[in-house]
Parts: sequence; structure tokens; C-alpha cells
Amino acid sequence: MKKVVFILVINFVCLYFSFGQFIDIPMFDIKTPMGNVVQTWITEEIPNGLKKILDDDDKKNHQGAIQILVYDGFSSTRTFNCHGYAWVRVEHGIDRTLGYNDDGVYPEDYYIADESFIEVPQPVYPGKVYWHGNRDHSAITTEHPDTIISKWYYGPLCKHHWNDSPYADISSVKFYVRNCALLGNETVNFGGPTANDKHPININLIIKSCGNINIKNVEVIDNAKLKLDAPGEVVIESGFEMELGTELEVK
Repeated sequence: MKKVVFILVINFVCLYFSFGQFIDIPMFDIKTPMGNVVQTWITEEIPNGLKKILDDDDKKNHQGAIQILVYDGFSSTRTFNCHGYAWVRVEHGIDRTLGYNDDGVYPEDYYIADESFIEVPQPVYPGKVYWHGNRDHSAITTEHPDTIISKWYYGPLCKHHWNDSPYADISSVKFYVRNCALLGNETVNFGGPTANDKHPININLIIKSCGNINIKNVEVIDNAKLKLDAPGEVVIESGFEMELGTELEVK
């Protein structure tokens, strides 16, 4: 009996996504840092019952991922997709869908094409991750090089390792950072909240800013190399420690 109920629930989800009538509104009120208009969509939300099913399903399939709660105690939502999270929500603080309804227009047609963001050869924090081609997907980097944050379909928003998501194939991945020539002197603040709660760096990490970098309560360990890249000041405050064998480079 349990098996039959499970199949019916999953089929209901698929039918809802395939045939459900959503009221979605195209919007033209967001611009790239270069001033070009980005077409986004205000997309209708899915019911909480379906959010729970999607949250629970991804918890079973990706047990190492950490779901980030969004609305009503759930992580799954339809108010933004992966591109909407990485390029619109993170940059503009607005929940929208980007690349939708067969418009054929994605982040590369806006933020990358006008060089608001430029490609770099490896992950940088803070920065973007973009899957080109058939597995079109977007994510953002985190302070840990082996961990990113991305939105999965209509499902959850997750903090996860590269290989613990529906997008584990990273052969088409490219990395992007803000173009400092356009974006002025943005400051990046990095570190732990207190000296007793230091932020550990145990993998090689690049931190890039368009202005200054402020480092506080950071501990570099396990032979890691920390590179700080900023055109302005690099301020290393209290609570900064480095183990023997680690490296610090300031560019």
C-alpha cells in the first residue's frame, strides 16, 4: 500500500508541473551594472504541499546538501529559478525567474554579454558559476572552494558540494566575477563573527574585491594558500592566524 501511495504522489507532482496553469508576468525593470535591461518573470508560487514533497525528495537523494529555507519553512519555491537566484536575487535582492517560457535568453545574454561579469579560469569568492550548453545552470561560489549555492529546478535552494547535486557534471562549467572597471570600489568583508569563532581556510582560496578587502578572525590551516586580490586596501585585522606551511598572497 505504501508503494502505491508513493507512486501516486510523484505522478501528481509531475502532472501538476506539466499541466498546471501558472500566471507568470514578464518584467523589464532590472538592469545589469552596464545599464542594459534584463527580462525577468514574476512567477506564481507552488502550494506548500508540493514544496514539502520536493524538499523531502531532495533530502533523500542528496543527503550532504544543506537546504536553505525560503518561504513558509520550505526551501523549494517557484518564485525564482537557478539563474534568478544567482544573478537576480543575489545581485538585486529581488525574487525573479530568469531564462523562462522559451524566451531563449539566459544570464550569458545579459550579465556576461555586456561584460558586467568577466570570465576567470577558476572559482573565485565572491563569484558566479555557470553551466553552458544543454545542462544550463547557475550557482554562486562560497568562502569554501568545494562548496557552492544553487537552486534546483522548482525544488530547494541548497548549499552543496560540486558533486552532490543534479548538476554534478562540471565539464561545461565556467567561472565569472564582477568587472571591477564597471562596478567601482565594492568592499568584501571576510571572516568569523568573533575571535573565538574563527573562520577556517583549509583549501586554496582566492578572495577578489572591486575595492577593499577586510579580513578578521580567519585561520589558515592544512597547507592552504589564501590569495587576496583587491585594487584598494587589504586590511588584516585581529584574530588572523596562519599555521606553519600555509601561504598568504596579497595582490
